Amino acid sequence: MRLRAVAACCLLALTRGPGARADPPRYDLRGEAGAEHDTNAGRVEIIQGVAPAGPMVGSPLGRVVLSADLWVPIAERQTLALTFGAAGKRFVRDGARNEDVIVAQASGTWAVAVGRTTTVALLGGYYDVFQRPTSDARDFRSVTPMLRIEQGILGGTLSAGGGHRWFTYKPAADFSFAAPSAFLLFRRALVSRAQSDDADWEWNAGATIEWRGYAAGRCPTAAQCPAPSTSTTEPRIDRFATAHFELVRTGDLLVAAGLAGHINRSNSYGESLTRGLVHLRAVALLPWHLSMTGRAELVLTRYGDSVPLARNTITGVPLASIEDESRSVFRVEMVRTLGQSLDVGVRYTLYTNEFRAGPVDFRRQTFLLFAAFGYGNDR
Repeated sequence: MRLRAVAACCLLALTRGPGARADPPRYDLRGEAGAEHDTNAGRVEIIQGVAPAGPMVGSPLGRVVLSADLWVPIAERQTLALTFGAAGKRFVRDGARNEDVIVAQASGTWAVAVGRTTTVALLGGYYDVFQRPTSDARDFRSVTPMLRIEQGILGGTLSAGGGHRWFTYKPAADFSFAAPSAFLLFRRALVSRAQSDDADWEWNAGATIEWRGYAAGRCPTAAQCPAPSTSTTEPRIDRFATAHFELVRTGDLLVAAGLAGHINRSNSYGESLTRGLVHLRAVALLPWHLSMTGRAELVLTRYGDSVPLARNTITGVPLASIEDESRSVFRVEMVRTLGQSLDVGVRYTLYTNEFRAGPVDFRRQTFLLFAAFGYGNDR
């Protein structure tokens, strides 16, 4: 954290010439604290009516989220944007304590306008999860430096770039990978408020690709997994690609709807998949300083190889497959603004795969009451 601040100060001193004029820096600080109840803290799946990972444990918990954003005009054609955040959850029941977690994240963007409609930017992202050491912990670290070029074209903005991602799965190094990546994004306004007093309309579409090289060897078959660690073992490689399209309306009522597809082509048995997503989100401003936010995300996943999760102990016939994994999300939130800097709200979230028939059932619900405080010079 301290090194980042020193680097930012040095960059500011080197790039701002004598007498250069720039807008003042903008900053925003936000904190959120809440009490929540999680009906399935361990994210347990039910297979043929049986929970293989133990009983489903529900527990109340406390959660805290802190974030800070800083935007600094370094010189006439350069800007620096920094984002920092930290969050934590602490469960009350002993059976859910393994799910206690702390998350830290930071990102930075140094953008330089090299033309009237062209911008070049260096980006960096860091995301780290700290969880109690267990065999099924979701404990990982992701670090991603990237280069992005934005160009105004065809009445919109085309963004293209690439970089590298280092993903570290802390409980098992075999699932860590390094991945060169590239992305392409185009966005364009359809109707602006300059043309209509109602709202802005915009669409965007894009694609990304990652070539993931894992530390472990590939699994040739289900029976040979994990693969033996020998000098002749072929390493696992995943070619992971995504594509999306979204339409957004911005006004007193914000509505966004979109489609996305994920494809992974892996040389390791059981890892290739095709996933489709449909999402809809909306934000509505209501009387008495109230706002309501809703989000629905329907997910369907199909794996290229059938990986049994359970078998009949007599015949050996598979009872369930990982192909049945499809966890959709539905969330609704109501917020009441109290003054310029304080919000209070309630949030309900449902995670489920019940929209696709199969032997694997998953359901998790969370109920949250929270208060959020914000402070900044851009409010």
